[in-house]
Amino acid sequence: MNKKPVIKKIEFTSEELDEIDAINKGQTVPKTRTVTTKNGSTYDVTYNRRFSYLSGQSRLIELFRGRCTLCGKYPDYRVSYDVGDKNQGAKLIERYCQTCFSKSENRIKRK
Repeated sequence: MNKKPVIKKIEFTSEELDEIDAINKGQTVPKTRTVTTKNGSTYDVTYNRRFSYLSGQSRLIELFRGRCTLCGKYPDYRVSYDVGDKNQGAKLIERYCQTCFSKSENRIKRK
C-alpha cells in the first residue's frame, strides 16, 4: 500500500467556472435538460434558475466537493491518504484552501 499522500489541485470545467461565477454574483444560472415526448421525439428545454443564498451555498459546496478541512473556505487542493491495510483498503480525503495548504504543506507531505 502506498503511504504517501496524493495531492491534486481541484480543477473545473469552463461550464462549472461560469456557474460558480454566476452564483457568487447572484445572477441566474442557465440550465438545459432534454425532454422526450410520448411519440419519441426529443428536444432541449433551457430555463434560468436563481439560487437563494442557502441553496447557492449548498450548490457551491457540491461543485467544490466539500469545504477546507481547517478553515471552512472553498478548497483548492484535495489530499488523499491510504489508511487501509493489505486486507482492507480505505482512504482518508482532506480538502484544503490555498492558505491552509501553504501553511501546513510540510505536515501534509510528511505523513
